[in-house]
Amino acid sequence: MLSKLKIKMKTEELIVISTAGKPYGHAPEQYYHDVDVYVLRKDDGRWFVNVLETWGNHCRGHDEEHGRRQIGGRGKSLEDALAQVERLAQAAGINREYLEEAVCEAVTEVEELLME
Repeated sequence: MLSKLKIKMKTEELIVISTAGKPYGHAPEQYYHDVDVYVLRKDDGRWFVNVLETWGNHCRGHDEEHGRRQIGGRGKSLEDALAQVERLAQAAGINREYLEEAVCEAVTEVEELLME
């Protein structure tokens, strides 16, 4: 699976971005399917989790997007926001395997950052 992780820390804000998807999907003449998970903790303690699923193909030197689904959850805790995301993702038909992989990676990174 293709995975990448980006992290930013600003004052009291925490931002983690994780991606999972089809291996080699962005190679020439291939179809891609990605799920991006964005985790944000505001300085007042509220949590936001946004999910973006995109799919398409890579041809002529660039990605051609054929479709996308986007959902978001929020809560007083990360667990509350993730529970809302799980319900919404299922209803929207977002790829469960890629979503679980991206969420797991993002949550692990959040936990590590909060322990620092």
